[in-house]
Amino acid sequence: GSYQEAGAEGSTEFVAECKLPTEKGLFRLRAYRYRGAKVVIRNGERVLDWTEMEPVVMMHGDIATAESCVVRVHDQCFT
Repeated sequence: GSYQEAGAEGSTEFVAECKLPTEKGLFRLRAYRYRGAKVVIRNGERVLDWTEMEPVVMMHGDIATAESCVVRVHDQCFT
C-alpha cells in the first residue's frame, strides 16, 4: 500500500443502521466506513499504512444515558 506522512488522519462515515432481534433482546447495528492511515510494523519500523475498514457497532440499551448500555465494536470481521 501507499504510505502516508506522519500525522496523517482518516475519516469515518456512517453507512447504515438496522435492528437485530436476538434471544438476548433487541440490538441496534450501526455500520461505518473508515479510510485513513494506521500504524503497522514493517521491516522492524513503525510506519503509517493506508487502510479501508468497515467497522460495525452493536448496541443494547440507551446509549444516550449510558445506563445499562452494552456496546461492542467489530473493526471489520463480524464473526
